[in-house]
Amino acid sequence: MAESLGTATLTLDANAGPLDSVLTATEAGVLGRFKSMAGNTKQMVGAALGVVGALAIAVGKGLYDIGEQFDDAYDKIETGTGATGKALEGLKDDFRDVVGSVPTDFDSASTAISELHRRLGITGEPLRALSKQLLELSRITGTDLSENIESVTRLFGDWGIATKDQGPTLDKLFRLSQQTGVSISDLTRNMVQFGSPL
Repeated sequence: MAESLGTATLTLDANAGPLDSVLTATEAGVLGRFKSMAGNTKQMVGAALGVVGALAIAVGKGLYDIGEQFDDAYDKIETGTGATGKALEGLKDDFRDVVGSVPTDFDSASTAISELHRRLGITGEPLRALSKQLLELSRITGTDLSENIESVTRLFGDWGIATKDQGPTLDKLFRLSQQTGVSISDLTRNMVQFGSPL
């Protein structure tokens, strides 16, 4: 048989201080991380907006510069040829085709269009094709474009080379220049100078 001596009460008085400290520190750490991430996010968004703004300015400046180059080229064509109206618009189309087809700068392309049109009176496809040929010839041989145009067009005029035969004739001159080591301008000058006796 079991005997009861009475009831005992045990009171536990726990100190919650250390637990509160840990929870408070954890809460502060987590909130601090979120605040830090929010601050970093604001900085990243600000930096991204700054980069986008700088790119927009650079693109705008680039487009302005390209527009200015087109305007300068058109002015050169207009003053170099004296063309106006539809004739000028046709030469501008020829220029755009040439500058988009061969590795050249706007100034060289407008020089080719202006000078060849002025010297030979050609437009459209014949002008485009001959401009491209002379630009490429000058680029790969490292020779002066204006000098090449002057000497070649003089040869075409003196020898009566028809428009349809000018491209193939220029190809032959280039091959002859490669074989002999004599520049195109020297070849054409000699052919003009001694054309009558020949």
